[in-house]
Amino acid sequence: MKVFITSNFVIPGLGDKESVEFSASRVTLGELFERLTEVASGRVDYLEPETGQLNTEDYQVEINGWPFEGLKEGLDYLLQDGDRVSIYIMPIGGG
Repeated sequence: MKVFITSNFVIPGLGDKESVEFSASRVTLGELFERLTEVASGRVDYLEPETGQLNTEDYQVEINGWPFEGLKEGLDYLLQDGDRVSIYIMPIGGG
């Protein structure tokens, strides 16, 4: 199974890859973020360590153009082969 990744920053550990491949046919969004954290070698935590929930303070996530916040399944959402997950760093305000 292949999940495509788009982002407004370089995903640590992915290099120039635009996708992540899994041998399993059923993968949740949470498992994708666990894999991305693993390949980042501790440089990025997409999930809050205390709660295991997505860090929505620092990241905005969309699945096939739909915002993560609209998913009733949350991190248990089952990804399909060819899905596109977009990860954006939230801009820091200031002036």
